[in-house]
This record gives sequence, structure tokens and C-alpha cells, in this order.
Amino acid sequence: MAVAALRPPRRWSSAARYLLLSAAVLMLLSGSRVAFVTPPPVLRPPVVVLPGFGNDAQDYSDLELEPTGGTTKDGGLKGRLHRRGFEHVHIVPVARADWLRVALGLFDEDFRAGSAPPDTAFGWYLDRVDETAAEASAASGGERGLLLAH
Repeated sequence: MAVAALRPPRRWSSAARYLLLSAAVLMLLSGSRVAFVTPPPVLRPPVVVLPGFGNDAQDYSDLELEPTGGTTKDGGLKGRLHRRGFEHVHIVPVARADWLRVALGLFDEDFRAGSAPPDTAFGWYLDRVDETAAEASAASGGERGLLLAH
């Protein structure tokens, strides 16, 4: 009987490694010579969607609006990512009116000159990105996330 060494890749969670090890132990204890163990599907990282300038978080939700009114059949970006195996999809909570805060940067001389740090006009946005990324990581058991900017 040939035995192949199964080393799960590092991106597998501890739960997936435990399932694979449990299946191998059961195979050995059952005394069968051949067993087919289906490894768990590749786990996808949590995704944080960063709405583009002037966009609203609702623009990326499960239901995408059509120009004619109504919604598309296959949903918005969040729904499409779910269908592709991304279980944890989080959208940074931004409303269109929030983007008016950027105009406050016009009162800053460095902002007008193009030499101001990002916090001058976009600090509120960066804080929300940080909070949403932390929530996404916590919801997926501490996994590193993927930032998807538009």
C-alpha cells in the first residue's frame, strides 16, 4: 500500500486541517486499503469593498439597480462574489453625502497645493476602511483580507 504525504497548504484554516487529519485517521482505523478523501474547498479570504469616489455602499450590495429601474438578475458585486465562493464580503459603509467632507479640504492650503497628507480630506474614509477590515478579519476567524477598490 502506497501512502502519500498530505501537507495542507498554509492558507487552509485549522478547522480544514483538522477535518483532513480526522479523515486520514478514520481511514487508517477502518482498515481499508483505499479511501478517497475529498479535501475541503480552497478557502477564500474575506473581501472588503472600498466604494469609489462619489459612490454609495448600496451600489455594491446584493441587488444592483438597473438604469431602467428594478434590479439585475445576478445581483451586485457582493452577490457575484458570494457565488464565486467568497463567504465574507464586507462593504465600507459610505453614503454619497459623505463625499462632501472632501470639499472641506479646500480650506487647507496644503490640500490645494497637493501636498497634504491623506487624513486632511479622507481621514473619515480611511477610518471606515480600517474598521470594516477589522470586522471582516474577525468574522473570518482572523484571516487576512483582500481589499477591492473601485
